[in-house]
Amino acid sequence: MTWPEWAPPEVDTGRANIARVYDYWLGGTHNFLADQDAARAIAAVAPTAPLIGKANRAFLSRAVRFLVSQGITQFLDVGSGIPTQGNVHEVAQDANPASRVVYVDSTSVICCKVVCTHRARFRKGSVI
Repeated sequence: MTWPEWAPPEVDTGRANIARVYDYWLGGTHNFLADQDAARAIAAVAPTAPLIGKANRAFLSRAVRFLVSQGITQFLDVGSGIPTQGNVHEVAQDANPASRVVYVDSTSVICCKVVCTHRARFRKGSVI
């Protein structure tokens, strides 16, 4: 396997990660076979889990668009997981290019995925 540029070297590709499972359910490409296997196993016992993930992402997009329409242009996304399709910064900046977003997560793969441009930044950390 060719190592993807978005994945830091310490990532254990043989162990599933819920952020990458979520990415898989959303149709993203930042996941590995272990994540895909875990996603299928979860869906086998909870068939609506992938749909709930998609509904959650759709709600996030609607909420961000609404907030921008009310004049909010600064966002803090704590526990962001892997920013996949419909990222907060993509939605916010589509509605108002001056919007700024900071992603905070304790998972190092997030840091490598978020490109710190376009008024989006990443900070590794935890609120716990």
